[in-house]
Amino acid sequence: MAVMLPATGEEARDRRRAPRMAVGLPVELEHGKGWTRDVSASGVYFETDAPPAVGTQVRFALLLPYGTAVRVECAGEIVRVERHEDRVGVAATIAASRLIREDLIG
Repeated sequence: MAVMLPATGEEARDRRRAPRMAVGLPVELEHGKGWTRDVSASGVYFETDAPPAVGTQVRFALLLPYGTAVRVECAGEIVRVERHEDRVGVAATIAASRLIREDLIG
């Protein structure tokens, strides 16, 4: 289950194009999977084991937990990769997105 909280502290002072919400959602990329740390209308930060390189144009999907197969398909660009001891954090822009209900497809 996803829990959404408003950004606080340093995140709230950060100048972004859109407000961010701290939310953990599964994210699917072409060559890997991960979990979001925060999401806004214009970008996302997620952790993954298979990070794309900075500057890469990417397509990814955020899986929404609403009892049906609902996903947000996104296109954007990788703008930052942060390597930590046991994980890799990735910041990406969201240039375009669309909401998909897979139970209505087909």
